Amino acid sequence: ANRVISNAEIGIEIDLGSDNRIGSLGAGNIISGNVGSGIVLNLTGATIIESNEIYNNVAGNGAGIQAKCNGAAPIMHEIQNNVITGNFATDTKGWGAGIYLSPGCLAQINGNRLYANRNSSAVTNLQNDNPAAAPTIDATNNIWGLTDETAIEETIWHNPDDTRLSTVNFLPLGTGPLNPPPTPSPTPTPELLATPTVTPTPAPSATPGGSSTVPPVYIPNVFR
Repeated sequence: ANRVISNAEIGIEIDLGSDNRIGSLGAGNIISGNVGSGIVLNLTGATIIESNEIYNNVAGNGAGIQAKCNGAAPIMHEIQNNVITGNFATDTKGWGAGIYLSPGCLAQINGNRLYANRNSSAVTNLQNDNPAAAPTIDATNNIWGLTDETAIEETIWHNPDDTRLSTVNFLPLGTGPLNPPPTPSPTPTPELLATPTVTPTPAPSATPGGSSTVPPVYIPNVFR
């Protein structure tokens, strides 16, 4: 976690395998500037992608996240609380520059900042290639960089664009700033050390012809 992955062919690629996790709350990755997608899931088990910053990656399609599945055995992925922006699909039919879901890749896509991903002619944040009989894709509570529902729908490729495909439900919209606030640094917990024993210093006897001076007692700080 907390890795910076940039200027590579692919940022993070998982081939086959069982269930996986990429990032978590407070321990996400920065994945940027890669030329074969930021994240590629290739026939993996259910995968959680959480709290990552995925931006300025390039690929034919799915430049931010590209999920490839076996259509005969659907898999449910979770994509949540990520920033996915500025990714570019070089394919003129790359309608999923931000996120591409191949047939069999179902997903819950929630709480993300998913905006300004594009191909050469349009903003293309999300492409759902699942067949019409597949379950609806839950893409609720995301921030799209737009507030007009019609404009947001135009950045999503699904059943209204091709009736052979299933539908993406993107309502209700998420709320909040386009860029997330920085994660605050944790406040260290004070460590209580052993309490020192302070032995009082007896007052000295008065010196003839002078005054009596009592030195101050030092009380150490027991926290650090």
